[in-house]
Amino acid sequence: MTMDNPKDRPGAKRSRAAARAALATTALASALLLTPSANAQATSQEQAADDIVVTAQKRDESVRDVPQSIVVVTGQTLSSQGIQRLEDLTAQFPGVSSYSFGGAGQTQINVRGISVGFDTAATVATYVDDIPFGSGSAYSGLSQIGLELGSFDVQRVELLRGPQGTLYGASALGGLLKYVLTPPQMNTLGGILQFEGAANEQSESYAVRGALNLPIVSDTLAVRVSGLHAYDGGMVDNVARGESNIDHYDKQVGRVSVAFAPTERLTLRATALLQRLDRHGSSEVYYSVATGRPIYGDWKNSQPNASRFRQKAELFSFGGEYDLGFASLQATVGRQRLINDYVQDASEAYPAVFGAFFPIDAASITSRLSLHKTTAEVRLASKGQRKLEYIFGLYYTDEDIIKFQRVGGTFQGVALPIDLGRFDIPATYREYAAYGNATYRFTDRLDATVGVRVSQNDQSFSQIGSGLIGVSNPGSSAKDTVATYLGTVRYHFSRDNMLYLRAASGYRPGGPNLVISDPATGKSLGATAFKNDTLWNYEVGVKLRPLPWLTTDISAFRIDWKDIQLPRIVNGIGVFANGGTARSEGVEFAVTARPLRAWTTTLSGAWIKSRLTEAAPDVGGIAGERLPNAPRWSLNASTDYELFRSGSLSGSVGASWKYVSDRTASFNGSGSAPQYVLPSFDTVDLRASLTNAHWDVSFYLRNVFDTRGQLSATTNFAFAGGPARVTVVQPRTVGVVLTTHF
Repeated sequence: MTMDNPKDRPGAKRSRAAARAALATTALASALLLTPSANAQATSQEQAADDIVVTAQKRDESVRDVPQSIVVVTGQTLSSQGIQRLEDLTAQFPGVSSYSFGGAGQTQINVRGISVGFDTAATVATYVDDIPFGSGSAYSGLSQIGLELGSFDVQRVELLRGPQGTLYGASALGGLLKYVLTPPQMNTLGGILQFEGAANEQSESYAVRGALNLPIVSDTLAVRVSGLHAYDGGMVDNVARGESNIDHYDKQVGRVSVAFAPTERLTLRATALLQRLDRHGSSEVYYSVATGRPIYGDWKNSQPNASRFRQKAELFSFGGEYDLGFASLQATVGRQRLINDYVQDASEAYPAVFGAFFPIDAASITSRLSLHKTTAEVRLASKGQRKLEYIFGLYYTDEDIIKFQRVGGTFQGVALPIDLGRFDIPATYREYAAYGNATYRFTDRLDATVGVRVSQNDQSFSQIGSGLIGVSNPGSSAKDTVATYLGTVRYHFSRDNMLYLRAASGYRPGGPNLVISDPATGKSLGATAFKNDTLWNYEVGVKLRPLPWLTTDISAFRIDWKDIQLPRIVNGIGVFANGGTARSEGVEFAVTARPLRAWTTTLSGAWIKSRLTEAAPDVGGIAGERLPNAPRWSLNASTDYELFRSGSLSGSVGASWKYVSDRTASFNGSGSAPQYVLPSFDTVDLRASLTNAHWDVSFYLRNVFDTRGQLSATTNFAFAGGPARVTVVQPRTVGVVLTTHF
């Protein structure tokens, strides 16, 4: 029986949304219309705050000079607003969506609508400094696995929209999410210690973070050590097992980073990052596919089998930079070890599939993934501004993947004597690449860049299967060579005003496929291989400062995507396929006003129309149908005001408003994942802080109006009449962050 929450009635929703939108737009309009006096105009120091240095193009440059759409969020912003989950981080970027598959650690992200819902491989690459996280192989299943760093010792997070194929290679066809961690400081002894506590109607959470910077030898050797322990109390209750807050989790992160400069020209660095995450259940709330309402009430699901997710991630890197005078020679070697263990309840699906063969009333999927990955990159980059600037590089990655999956069933609590399916899937992935970007400056104002990357991908794959649907594949391999391209033209009207044109391509590697047999006939089902998918992005943008206290970024783009890699469900097991073409086009914008020294207001947003241009029968999509999890509109507005400043003590307040329009979870004709529409929603957050030279106190109130916004939904197990599994915005949460600097 569904509960009718007055807050969810259409009239109430419209009234609240209108009120929140009015609040946000009034704040922005006030900022834009206010003419600052001479002594209240933005100072050069404040202008410099807009001039963040980023490494998007593998060289240090101002974010205002990068000829592409890029958004940057500082670690301080993430910390003061209590943003620790990947889904909360992506909400800071309009046009970026998250897609949860169970809770923390199992989150897929997409940019500019480049997704088909459950993606075979990642469409957005994730980097930690210069080290890629995750896998380029579809066999790993890591497109649904996210890195949950939050604000942990993070200097900034860079989000690059659009394909980054020439500099970052495979799987960056939608964009790039890059964590830039705080580096060791050669001559600074100090650190931070931070405590955070939060509570909502469902549970309480806390986190302890610390970092220590140690200069060992002045100007030569420094070490930075940091650590985190966090506990999230969870939100969701499992009515089938009578358990509360099943999705609570613990997270520990540790990092050691060393910087060594034996000469003025040579700098060496080494980093070790370890993360452990243990989540005890699923964060999915069960909603009716037909009515769009919670089946068992707010924050509830019904899973006969206990779910669990455990992740161990280890990232090691060693690199160096040598100043050749005319250029910089850089090299980095990375090593990644990732182990994911998870159990997923599948009781809505498999009893319906196999009930005709034997008694079964519940089922679960047990999976284990082990990834060992080595990467190496060397590049030569010109220094300073000159007539011809360049970056040339070589890249290599070596992945060894072992994936285990078991589908088990029970009847009246007793395990079946035979597995429904059991698969051991060892795979390898090798990528060899050479790339180069060259920029020619025709004048001080006009320049053009061309780039190309040629990659060779070698893959091997075998399958050892047993159980009712598990069959064995003695092994197969695939080799492919792919080129990606980049072209940009940039024109500076003045130092702070720029127009750019950009065309870039990206791809994901294909490979051999999983083999599934028909339980009735024993014949193999599905294709034995799948191809690369590729896309081209065409973009025009401006970055303007029409007034000393006002900046405006606007970009318009069109993306053509072909041979789309699609998940295809065969007897409840996912395989890979290609099909259809798609187009995504839209506009992104960001306006930042600082009319007073103490007041900053920002409005940013994206309008995106992403649709199939050719039918994709494997997923039930027809030409003209919208792509899943791609809102037409996403808007963010924020305002921050410094109330007072007395010596080193200052106080400030702020507010944020976010809006996401409706989305679809699947395709209308899908037989394996029924369509579900996620309604539009908006949220309001408030914050306040006190700061001096030695300590900070930040307070936040997130989701002020306690909106039950639906972030994402999966319906892969709903084909037999089961529920949509929906991830919902956290309930109204109050928190405090105490930080001491020493």
